[in-house]
Amino acid sequence: MKAAIYKEYGGPEVVSLGELERPEPGKGEVLVRVEAAAVTSADWRLRSASFPSFTALPGRLMFGIFRPRKPVLGGGFAGEFVARGPGSEQFEIGQAVVGFSVSGAHAEYVAM
Repeated sequence: MKAAIYKEYGGPEVVSLGELERPEPGKGEVLVRVEAAAVTSADWRLRSASFPSFTALPGRLMFGIFRPRKPVLGGGFAGEFVARGPGSEQFEIGQAVVGFSVSGAHAEYVAM
């Protein structure tokens, strides 16, 4: 699948379009085909590691000391369910969804 990937902290130039393996939904998870994703101030703060001074160390510990732990940014998204893992039968395939993920929404698919 295509995704906007960043492997180091920095300006917008560190983000590039790349290929990743499509995620598979685990137990209690669903797979969403992302049709729209928001780009927010949280994304640029994480991309550039621009944490407020009092959260600089905790921010780096949570998101990666020398480079990002997760290569795909993006929180808010809209799309539709395309697959379900065991225990998520209450969701219908093809059902529209709006959601928020800690990261990973700047890709074609996100497992939630």
